[in-house]
Amino acid sequence: MGIPAEIISRRPDLVSSERRLASTKARVAQSEAALYPRIALTASGGRASDELADLLVGEYTLWSIAGNLLQPLFQAGRLRAGVDLARAREDEAAVLFARNVLVAYAEVESTLTAETLLSFREQALVVTVEQAIAARDLA
Repeated sequence: MGIPAEIISRRPDLVSSERRLASTKARVAQSEAALYPRIALTASGGRASDELADLLVGEYTLWSIAGNLLQPLFQAGRLRAGVDLARAREDEAAVLFARNVLVAYAEVESTLTAETLLSFREQALVVTVEQAIAARDLA
């Protein structure tokens, strides 16, 4: 029929739940990325001298280029626990999303069923009213 899926796609509770699931997936990727080393490069330049007049001479120019490798060696246990926690939260969000989807489908299905039943009842009542009017006219 296609209508329940269209109705489901517009439910704000499911959109919110799906976005929460996507954000937990991003947090897992972020916590896994924290396990890898990071490289930071810095550079600086300037002049240094004890005399003010020497600062204009080129031989007192200083340059410093340094590479900094930050590897999370001492925090490996904490970072791995963070990955495990992020994965557990992702699993929780996935289960909640699945539950919300099932509840939403059940609500939409019951509403559509109730609408169909009420439509049949309305038709039966219209026929009953017509028969009652006909019986009154006969009497």
